[in-house]
Amino acid sequence: MQDTQAVRFNDVWVSYRNKYVLEDITFSVGEREIFSVVGPNGGGKTTLLHTLLGLKKPARGTVTIMGKTSASELPPGTIAFLPQMHHHDRTFPVSVSDVVAMGIRAAKRPGQRYTPPDRQAVRDSLALVSMEDHIGDHFGTLSGGQQQRVLIARALAMHPRLLVMDEPSTGLDAVAQDSFYQLLQRLRDSEGLSIVFVSHDVGTVSGIVDQIACLNRRIHFHGNPRDGIPASAREAVFGKGINFLIHDEHCKTCRRRR
Repeated sequence: MQDTQAVRFNDVWVSYRNKYVLEDITFSVGEREIFSVVGPNGGGKTTLLHTLLGLKKPARGTVTIMGKTSASELPPGTIAFLPQMHHHDRTFPVSVSDVVAMGIRAAKRPGQRYTPPDRQAVRDSLALVSMEDHIGDHFGTLSGGQQQRVLIARALAMHPRLLVMDEPSTGLDAVAQDSFYQLLQRLRDSEGLSIVFVSHDVGTVSGIVDQIACLNRRIHFHGNPRDGIPASAREAVFGKGINFLIHDEHCKTCRRRR
């Protein structure tokens, strides 16, 4: 983990209807790191993201983002959030360019105009995710993997320092997932992004993240998954009798299958 921290949770407890849904959450995310929170449905993953984004207040403990104790203290566009992908109305008349431009408009102050440099920023953001050739296409005609890339381009158009995502690979096939995670690694390295996302698929994400947190109300493991996740942590989070297949980027067999 690097010295500069993008995110820090310190002894965070979050309650819902007088019941704790997150307990004693402590971890940090360094700048230019990919950090994934994995765990079962109902284990608190989305609540943790909402707490990070300031949508949910901790009952106790502190959350620090880029040195600030509230996301509202950060300049607009510092954090980009990509919610869980849902099915879109494929007949809705919106172009790829329109979708990405939404990110630029979201980062503007009220009354600011959409300018020619903004249009160039749309093209630049699409180029970062290798979708510039689709700038005029109807968003609804794209595949799920292509739509997810466009939505990331929308986030990048805000020039964020932190990208937060909720189950970003949901609905993508194995090939599209692999391409998507490679894109995240490239954006971390080329754009200096810090990336936080939640997933239920510990085996897949373990091969691409810098750190992982196994969450089921509490964090039962936090560290580099390549060092091995203890059986006790796996059982506490996912139950007994669960085996993980972790995809190693250096494995020749995995590369051939890809």
